[in-house]
Amino acid sequence: MKKILTLLFVAIISLNGLLANPVTPERAKQTAANFLVQKATVSVNANKNLKMLKAPSLAQVGDELTVQNHQFFVFNHGNNNGYVIVSADDRALPILGYADEGNFDPNTIPPNMQKWLEGYKAEIRWAVENNIEQSPEILAKWQALENQNPAKATNATSAVAALCATKWNQSPYYNALCPYDNTYGERTVTGCVATAMAQVMKY
Repeated sequence: MKKILTLLFVAIISLNGLLANPVTPERAKQTAANFLVQKATVSVNANKNLKMLKAPSLAQVGDELTVQNHQFFVFNHGNNNGYVIVSADDRALPILGYADEGNFDPNTIPPNMQKWLEGYKAEIRWAVENNIEQSPEILAKWQALENQNPAKATNATSAVAALCATKWNQSPYYNALCPYDNTYGERTVTGCVATAMAQVMKY
């Protein structure tokens, strides 16, 4: 009888790791902070001061679509020091995206990024609605971040530095020569393709 109870207990403990759970804001915030620490530790940009790494509060995230529906959380890192997008359900990869500089502004999300985020939202929503189990690989990545294990937390894909050094936008003052739009009371934006092509030509 004792052996049966022991085996049952071990089985429950083993399965518990594969049972997915919604991620609380506190857990997401800690995951984002751990990711930033690990990234700074293993990054070639070793001049980053780890003491300055702070995960901001959710009050800074004004994206109603993100916060209320709980598919993911966005944490801005300081003042224009980048941001981290953390899944709100541990069936998905913990880190969905990040930036090393700038801040996430829900009011100025480009259409392509909006579609990309909507894709993540749809995937996570589908996993929740269909009660998909957490895979061992995903579990390992969450545990690696929470246990501060950079090797296992890193995604299989390799990071490639940007080729273009230019950081151009589509609005003022890059669109100073664009036609004036009377409907919106401002000049039209330069356009994604035109801006991208100009950056490639500059390169």
